[in-house]
Amino acid sequence: MSLEMVPVEIVGLKADISDMLKALQTAGSVHIDDLADMPEISARPFTLEPGMLSYQEELTFLVARIGGILDTMGGWHLPPAECPGR
Repeated sequence: MSLEMVPVEIVGLKADISDMLKALQTAGSVHIDDLADMPEISARPFTLEPGMLSYQEELTFLVARIGGILDTMGGWHLPPAECPGR
C-alpha cells in the first residue's frame, strides 16, 4: 500500500523530541527514516554562530516592528512566514 507523504510540524520542547518521536513511531502515526542508515544522504546539524544568531534575532525584531508600523498606517505587507526565502 502506497501512501502520500505530507510534512508534519511537531510543537513542543526540544528536550522531549526524542521521546515524542519514539511514541509517534510506536503508535504507527508517522514513519521517520533514520538518515544515519542512508549513506547517500549527507545531513549534519545546523547551528548558528552566536553573532549570526544575534543578527537573525535583530532582523526578525525589525521585520515585526516594520510590519506593525505598516499595519498601523494601513500599508500592505506579507507576514514574515510568507516572505520569499523563508
